[in-house]
Amino acid sequence: MVLISIGPGDAVYEKFGHNMLWIRDHERKIDLCYNWGLFDFQQKHFVRNFVQGRLDYVMGAADLKESLDEYFQFKRHVVFQRLALTSEQIDDLINRCETNRLPENSRYRYDYFKDNCATRIRDVIDASSGGELKRLIDQQTPAVPMSYRGHSMRLTQDDFFLSMGLDFIYGPYCDRPLSAWEECFLPMRLSRYAEPLAMETWNPWPSDRPAEPETAPSRVLLLGIAGVFLAGLVVMLSQRRNKWASMVSTAIVCGWWLINGFGGVLLAYMWLFTDHIATYENQNMLSYTPLAWIALVLLPLARHRVRYRRPLLILTGLMACISIAALLLHGSVLRQGNLHFTILAVCLHTAGFLFVRRLTPSASVGEVSVV
Repeated sequence: MVLISIGPGDAVYEKFGHNMLWIRDHERKIDLCYNWGLFDFQQKHFVRNFVQGRLDYVMGAADLKESLDEYFQFKRHVVFQRLALTSEQIDDLINRCETNRLPENSRYRYDYFKDNCATRIRDVIDASSGGELKRLIDQQTPAVPMSYRGHSMRLTQDDFFLSMGLDFIYGPYCDRPLSAWEECFLPMRLSRYAEPLAMETWNPWPSDRPAEPETAPSRVLLLGIAGVFLAGLVVMLSQRRNKWASMVSTAIVCGWWLINGFGGVLLAYMWLFTDHIATYENQNMLSYTPLAWIALVLLPLARHRVRYRRPLLILTGLMACISIAALLLHGSVLRQGNLHFTILAVCLHTAGFLFVRRLTPSASVGEVSVV
């Protein structure tokens, strides 16, 4: 029995890699790769189910060549490990796999971290080995303690926007350091931790792809610099009384409110209307809020009518204060790995408040100030 582990590929759904089981039994005339990672882009409501965390994957089996053709074509990293299981354990494994691929048993509700192509293989090997795999893995500890967020950022860092998007929607559920057993949701981590059970390990072909990165990028400095730069630009330009400066500062503030409000709506949707536990209770909602869209609506009204200026000032001040509070409480009361997003929000919410303050009359109710 051979555990096949495939390294990351180029497509979004290939970033975390893949696992398969190759089992040959001449007596039972079985020579198949069992695969728990099959899905159909054409299935009904695919996009909706994917977004809502209700996508079903299918377990199937195919011959070795068919199973590996695509990975060979793109020269993905592939590791074969012949595991030291007894004939009785292999028979039990075959029975479990064959039962699992029956039409009435083959579908399962996919979960990126808890129930995927790697965890299914991990669990079926452990069950057939009488818990031996888990005992071996539990004796090991991760070289560098990492969370679901850390592993996701590590493996998607070559795609900046994908990485940032995942980082933004992940909640505190994704920030707990994982055990070696939990890290086996990643195919290549399962391969690493299963090594004590391997009698033989080999690579079927050479690959010139870079190895998986071992560390996740930190974007605190990047978003911190971006926040300070844009906030400074807004404050500087809003003090200049000319049309060009007004247009640029207004564009930055309105663009921020538009993106911020969209982020708040997205986070609320992912928490309240999906089954993605990883996105629940996201503390980015303190700094990214649909209230920003109200500010966007009030701004043109406040430019022409004095009565709208104070509500807009109060609203932008409230958003700035809440984001500052989130920054001050980060690491104590708030323990989500979102410091970089919070710093960006503090800078731009504060700049938005100062921008709006220039619209607020200071001498009389009828006074109209110029941005």
